[in-house]
Amino acid sequence: MEKLKLKVSGRVQGVGFRYVTQSVATEMGVRGEVWNNADASVTIRAQAEDLSAFVNQVRTGYLKKPWIKVTDVSVQFDNDAPDFDDFKVVYK
Repeated sequence: MEKLKLKVSGRVQGVGFRYVTQSVATEMGVRGEVWNNADASVTIRAQAEDLSAFVNQVRTGYLKKPWIKVTDVSVQFDNDAPDFDDFKVVYK
């Protein structure tokens, strides 16, 4: 099981990015969570057998939806993350 933590910067708050992330993750069989950060970025914790296609979707702004503009994605391993049953938007 691959577990990653992504920090996404750009125009990703106030544009439905978390809900699009949830939808794409669910379609791809990815489990985890997504939330807004105080610095206007978004954090995603994701887990699946292979996350390469999901990370690519995040990097491309979900097939170039015009209201989402991803300018940077940092990716790190998140092996200490809990196991998730689904993918949800959380409010922190």
